Amino acid sequence: MSRALAIAFVLVALGASAPAEAQQRHTQAGLQLGGGLSFGQGGNADLVLKPTPTFIDASVRTWSSEEPTLALGGVLRLEVGQGRVGGAVVPRAFYRRPIGTREVHVFAGMPFFFVPYTLVGAEVGAGARIDVGTGFGIVFDVMSTLYFFGTDLPDGGAVVMLNATVGVELGVLP
Repeated sequence: MSRALAIAFVLVALGASAPAEAQQRHTQAGLQLGGGLSFGQGGNADLVLKPTPTFIDASVRTWSSEEPTLALGGVLRLEVGQGRVGGAVVPRAFYRRPIGTREVHVFAGMPFFFVPYTLVGAEVGAGARIDVGTGFGIVFDVMSTLYFFGTDLPDGGAVVMLNATVGVELGVLP
């Protein structure tokens, strides 16, 4: 009798509980154009300031409806300016704050250029997204990147880049 009572209690408890809301993944894909300034050490230990090569970022980021402020994503970066072409991946983590039809965010990443030279660095940035339609937005980012390892660095030196990007972002899933 006690086993039947326990089973009945569990069934009643399960039936009385509120249905759980399903977790949703949100994914956005974007395309941005960027550029800025680079600082590095020259051949005679002088500080050299020059434009950053223009680059194109194809990005993706995703987050859960259970924790909408934290997002993970990445960028496939193609450097196309100043007569050079380079390819990189940039894994990123975001803290995002939706405010109505806008969003502000900060992010940290680790760029890794692998074609035709190598560069490894650390990147931090901030930006905003303004919705202009259902799932469609305009994105602005500013970032600072420190490259500390690679074949494209001055001997014993590092390069700091201050860049900005502008582009579009499309919500792929709800």
